[in-house]
Amino acid sequence: MKRIKFEKIKLNKYSIALLVLAAIFIIAGSGLLHSFNSIFLICIGIIIILFYLSKLFWYKNYVTYNDNNIYIRINSHLGKRFNFEPISKVNLTSELLVIKENDACHEIDLHRIDRNDIDDLVKIVVTKSKAEFSSNIMDKQFYSNL
Repeated sequence: MKRIKFEKIKLNKYSIALLVLAAIFIIAGSGLLHSFNSIFLICIGIIIILFYLSKLFWYKNYVTYNDNNIYIRINSHLGKRFNFEPISKVNLTSELLVIKENDACHEIDLHRIDRNDIDDLVKIVVTKSKAEFSSNIMDKQFYSNL
């Protein structure tokens, strides 16, 4: 079974330090702090930022979320971004997660995904969105506590 990489978006010390370091390289390379311009320093700063933002592409199954949004990329090259507020219903079948937001229905293929990761994904979506949840494969005990 394939695993999902979950990441909660938050600014921690590592993220802030990395972005500050990139900003220092870009500012120093552009000549704002000293009188020399160095394209090499600017390139290092941009590479640091690109490396930081490329985490999205490192994993085949990737979910990132914060208090307002969630980005789900599972079994596809393109992911789907959802705002939690308009999600009204979440339905889990054996191989699909159906998310209904406003008038649109989005299906996410969960074929060959680890069961524990599916449970974690459903828990995140349902608790953050306050959506109605139904499932034909989960025990009532699990989602009655959501």
